[in-house]
Amino acid sequence: MNILLVSPSENLIEKVAEHLVGIERDYSKNLVIFPGKRPSHFLRKTLAEKEKSSFIPPFILSMDEFIDHVYGESMGTPGRKIELIDAISILYEIHTTSPEHLGKKSFLTPDTFFPVGMKIYNDLEELYIEGVPPKKVKEIDTIAGENIPEPTARRLQSLSYFYETFYRKIEDGNFSTRSLRYRVVSAEIDRLNLDRFKMVIFAGFFALTESEKAIFKSLMKRKNTLLIFHEGEGI
Repeated sequence: MNILLVSPSENLIEKVAEHLVGIERDYSKNLVIFPGKRPSHFLRKTLAEKEKSSFIPPFILSMDEFIDHVYGESMGTPGRKIELIDAISILYEIHTTSPEHLGKKSFLTPDTFFPVGMKIYNDLEELYIEGVPPKKVKEIDTIAGENIPEPTARRLQSLSYFYETFYRKIEDGNFSTRSLRYRVVSAEIDRLNLDRFKMVIFAGFFALTESEKAIFKSLMKRKNTLLIFHEGEGI
């Protein structure tokens, strides 16, 4: 397995730099993926200090950028990524057009629904990226986050109803969300071609989602892929 565990006292960025394949200050044949965007600055700074001259940097992405790149460019999967306001608008439509007409004439107004919709959307995305099936959501059927006032809660559909209906509408409308993209990429990752890179490094990840675990399990079988983790509980 292409996994490197480093001590918490060691510099992760320097470890990444050590494993890059560079030819005459050209690191463009390397792909490096971090959990977020900030580490890319420090990796470029480390390489600049090492080379003490101009150089061609590696292709550096955050995990979200990597997912978007694979989803759209490499796999050619259609589906515009919706914004938060779009997601809440779709959830409000689900709320107001549900066949049970929950709340009858006492539907929440758009302004009142907005903060509730944010909580619902966050819950749905957390469940979806973990691959939780609708049947399991029915066993939960509560909206997490801050407590929602009881009068409001009584006028909302169940979480499982939103879960099933929301992602069906997303796919029917040829849209996508962050979690949906993670799910699609994790399911199709085996056919991703990364042969143009001499080295692919994932570094600094922890507390992986089920979608990320599926992606890593597939990629770690490839000879040109290296996963670098800090040693710690659960790794």
